[in-house]
Amino acid sequence: MLNRPGTGARAWVGGVAVVFTLMLASAAPASPVDDARKTEVTIPAGDVVLAGTLYRPAGATGDLPAVVLGHGSGRVTREFNRFWINASVATGVAVLVYDKRGTGGSTGTFLKWELEETPALFQTLAADMAHAVRWLAKQEGIDRNRVGLMGGSQAGWIMPLAASQEPIVKFVIIGEGVPLPAGVEEAHGYYLDNVSKEGEGNPSMRHVAAADALALEYAGPSGFDPAPVLESLTIPVLWIFGLYDGVIPVRQSIDRIGQLHKAGKRNHSIHVFPFGDHNFQNVFTKERYSVPEASRQWLQSIGIQR
Repeated sequence: MLNRPGTGARAWVGGVAVVFTLMLASAAPASPVDDARKTEVTIPAGDVVLAGTLYRPAGATGDLPAVVLGHGSGRVTREFNRFWINASVATGVAVLVYDKRGTGGSTGTFLKWELEETPALFQTLAADMAHAVRWLAKQEGIDRNRVGLMGGSQAGWIMPLAASQEPIVKFVIIGEGVPLPAGVEEAHGYYLDNVSKEGEGNPSMRHVAAADALALEYAGPSGFDPAPVLESLTIPVLWIFGLYDGVIPVRQSIDRIGQLHKAGKRNHSIHVFPFGDHNFQNVFTKERYSVPEASRQWLQSIGIQR
């Protein structure tokens, strides 16, 4: 993974090379999505039709690299993905975002999270994403050899699954995703949601450490386990974490990727914002780290962004 002078440092954590962004977070720039060219679209996806928007960066010419955006958990529409739309467009990448099935303008039934149903749930959502990838690759001005996936949180399970089933996908960028079984993440989150928090906003690091310990010892139902999918992928995957994330088990996630490296799966890379929360905001300065810059450098290093 490439770094520009002065922007970060490399360390070995859990057997994997991790890039730590050491520079201070800065205030978010103007939203590049405001100037992007927007096209409202509909995408046939098996038994549903997905309503979406295709964004092209302002002033971009030629056949562009592009991503399909993945969703976080809950009943979310494309409007909830504005952060990731901006992150994509800011790197000079076209982006397709759609309403999750059963929400917004998309047809079908919204599927609720139930741990025991996560294997089927994620398979359904991954199939929707694969339909979106195939549609995107056929659009004028899109380079079908540079199509990938990007998104955060729950999408960290769904995007690798979609990529494993659709060879058009050439790369994946995962923000605050979990390479662990769904049951581990649920136990971790349940603890944080049901213990007192010191102050407002993010839980204290003491509580996060306790939740991490619980996740490490978890032996309950696993739900969806991404291990076979992650082990099967050969395309480049970038995992972006904030060490102060009070939502997911970050340290266990980094260790899991380290295990993949030890097994020879060095297509997985990690970028860490040392004081970042689940939204990549510095918990001390309250300013946001630059996900577009981290993504751009990585895309250049793998030959997607030229």
